[in-house]
Amino acid sequence: MKKLLIVLFVVMVSMTSCVTSQKKAVRPPRTLDDDWGRWLVGEWEGPFESTVGKGKNSIEVELCFDGRFLITKYRGEVPEITPERIQHLKETMGISDRDIKNIQNSIYKGLEFRTIDSDTGQICGQWFDNWRPMLTGRGKREGNKEIMEWEWPEQKVSGIRVIEKVSDDKFIMTGKWTMPNGRVMEDKTEVTHKRILAEK
Repeated sequence: MKKLLIVLFVVMVSMTSCVTSQKKAVRPPRTLDDDWGRWLVGEWEGPFESTVGKGKNSIEVELCFDGRFLITKYRGEVPEITPERIQHLKETMGISDRDIKNIQNSIYKGLEFRTIDSDTGQICGQWFDNWRPMLTGRGKREGNKEIMEWEWPEQKVSGIRVIEKVSDDKFIMTGKWTMPNGRVMEDKTEVTHKRILAEK
């Protein structure tokens, strides 16, 4: 709990530009407590497939702080990496046999914060995970899709993630990521709704 509070403090400080401006009067923060935000809240589970391998994802989305933040927790297992993918990882990303073994035996854990820029209406976010990236994202919603562009300038990593609502109980999340060597990693997750969570 203490670690989460520390991370949250860092995120809130780094995202002040999304809700305030030194040159303008401060506007009341917009909320994500709309149809999209309320639909996304809950626990989701389903399979994923990526450049790394195939596995299972669980996603937990909470609406927090009077509806002004969506906090998403990711957990992904990577139980299977085919020989073809191992060769691909070696050739495109320079990953060693030892690193591949560590990936195969690991569980991915991620934490994401999203809010809305009161001036532009853009969605802005911060993303952390146990592979240690610190990504900053901005995006928008178009119909049944949320499109976010993410960047980690220090490591020359960038990507686009799309969450597409298929139904009230299903969404598909796809990502396309450019790595420091210019190679591209892709992933796709298809999840169904398991449980609704109360606002915190």
